[in-house]
Amino acid sequence: MAYRVAIDLPRVVQIGRAASLTLPVHSDAGGQQTASSGTLTVTVGGVTVLNEVSVTPGPPASYALLAASTSSLGPSESWVETWTLAGLDRFTHTGYIVRQAYYSHLTDSAMEDVHPELLSLLPPGEVTAERARRAASGWLQRRLLNKGRRPWLVWDQWALHEPELWRALGIWANDAALRVNGGGAASEYKARAKEYMDRADAEFDAVSFRYDSEQTGVIDAEDVATAGPSVIMIGQGRPWAGVR
Repeated sequence: MAYRVAIDLPRVVQIGRAASLTLPVHSDAGGQQTASSGTLTVTVGGVTVLNEVSVTPGPPASYALLAASTSSLGPSESWVETWTLAGLDRFTHTGYIVRQAYYSHLTDSAMEDVHPELLSLLPPGEVTAERARRAASGWLQRRLLNKGRRPWLVWDQWALHEPELWRALGIWANDAALRVNGGGAASEYKARAKEYMDRADAEFDAVSFRYDSEQTGVIDAEDVATAGPSVIMIGQGRPWAGVR
């Protein structure tokens, strides 16, 4: 039987911060697999960060990375994990060690401030908007990667809340269009979905990013700005009861 790693983003680890490293492994048939045991080796360039440490078999296989393991490292694009999982295979996962990682704080409550009917229009079986929030977080992580030189990229942490919020609302509204009664209501939600997606892009493009070349973790005049406006646009949002 063949196995594959079910990952859609590179690893992003912040220097000097604890992290949970996980590796979901699926069979070709789609089921998540459990190893009988396993080890993990992590290298950054020529430096061995972890050397065949034991992992929790899972599923998914996991390892609790201590903050001390990376506190002496610098930003790098050469983070490499080698997972050896007994009964499965050996797998490699690559990524970055960065000055600043993004940690999502988006909640259903923040989304309900714009759409009070949020939870009543979720797909069957879902009781929270976690799927939309997770998809929005993935979109945001890819936008950060696309800025280039990801290990050195820094920003005001709060500034990315707005683009993530509007992206999540766009994903939700697109789903909601399938669950409302009446063609007019469906069209309204579809229009809102496009509006929110466009707003997410605009909010992200308005954020001021810097490259922390001195590795201080501080945005200052010596750091080189990325292309784009230096003004951060903050959307206040507006309650919209929607159409049923």
